[in-house]
Amino acid sequence: MTATTYLIEPVDTWFFRDALPFDAVGGTDLRSLFPPPARTVAGALWQARNGDVPNLQTEKRRFLPRHPEAAKAGSPDRENDPFMAALCRGPYLAYRAAAQDGEPEQAYQKLYPMPLDLLWHKEASRFVRLSLPLRPVHCDLGQVFLPKLAREDREAKVLEQAWMTGEQLAAYLAGTGLPTGEPLQAGTLFTPEPRIGLARHNARRTAADGLLYNSTHVRLHADPDPRHAGAGLFMEVAWPDPDRDPPWPGGLVRLGGEGRLAEVREWTAPTPLGPVAIAAGEAVSPELEADGPAGQILGLILLLLTPGQFGPTPVPPGLKLATREGRDVAAGTLRYWKHGKPGRMEVIVHAGVVGKVQREGGWNPAKHRPRRVRGLLPAGSLWYCTLPGSQNIDSLNAAISALHGAQLGEDIHLGRGELAVGLWRRSPLPVSHPTAQEN
Repeated sequence: MTATTYLIEPVDTWFFRDALPFDAVGGTDLRSLFPPPARTVAGALWQARNGDVPNLQTEKRRFLPRHPEAAKAGSPDRENDPFMAALCRGPYLAYRAAAQDGEPEQAYQKLYPMPLDLLWHKEASRFVRLSLPLRPVHCDLGQVFLPKLAREDREAKVLEQAWMTGEQLAAYLAGTGLPTGEPLQAGTLFTPEPRIGLARHNARRTAADGLLYNSTHVRLHADPDPRHAGAGLFMEVAWPDPDRDPPWPGGLVRLGGEGRLAEVREWTAPTPLGPVAIAAGEAVSPELEADGPAGQILGLILLLLTPGQFGPTPVPPGLKLATREGRDVAAGTLRYWKHGKPGRMEVIVHAGVVGKVQREGGWNPAKHRPRRVRGLLPAGSLWYCTLPGSQNIDSLNAAISALHGAQLGEDIHLGRGELAVGLWRRSPLPVSHPTAQEN
């Protein structure tokens, strides 16, 4: 398949309703998700390309393969998903720094989700990173490794809705440094815009009783406003049979709730995030040991760049709970997809940093009914893992090559579960365990 990258820019505000019921706990506020769900963006592109929702009963489509367990865990309408014939990556945020006086206009670049083991120390204006002490702790999760902050960084907080550039993420994956400068947070890219909706009684020229609601739209910052940077979305789509049915060139589409307008155009694909490589001579721990030199490579970090749909468990698909040297881990055959082809890799997951589950529903326009609400692991979640047996530079580089850019879980045709692989290095500073006095 030949992939086409689309830049999606707002014409007006956007509204992407979350999965919370309208009348939950007596509320009347319809909140908006951002970045939008992948299915919403993919469906808008597909409908604009075809002019209408395709006839799912008569039109033959070529479906992507799925894991054997996906059918029993999937939603009832997955088989009739019109976008199953295409393969997506994204959506990713597109960011363009505000142009300075006398300087040329900046180009759009792709932003990546902030890894959840990076925290922001506001008083010191710097990033800090969780460390993983290699001493097991007994807790409600069993006998496990727990990531922890150093004592001097306890004022650092988790960043919600924060992103980083490709250069920053490359340095993070290599383990060579932390991002510098202020984090790119939601306020830099978009502003929430509350709206009030009501039903009008035309005869009385008054508002109808009980039909008042609040909705929160998002207004993306865009040039040429000198106060803000430009923002949009990137979506990469590999259309099926491009020779017979050429890719869609773009245009105006209706996107999200209330059919808000967006302009879509083909765009030169941003420089892809390449895999890290372990150079010859680097210190690699053949087995997971508590002692060793600072900076030694202990294993790999699997980072989710897009939300993953794994079912009821927060561990990657194919892995099961196991015991290693008196500790509870997740081990087994990691099943993934890369370039539409299946792959397998034996890994052991020792710990993870996983965010709050995202609830995603939506509307099925083909069947005129709501979609089943699903739970997704958020982008930025990560796992610390090793390879079974004795690790070396060659085996780790081979695993990085296989897993970087691969996708895990269900609905990979929508771009879900995309992985980036980083190096798990031994912390340069000793990290103490929490105690009763510390807590």
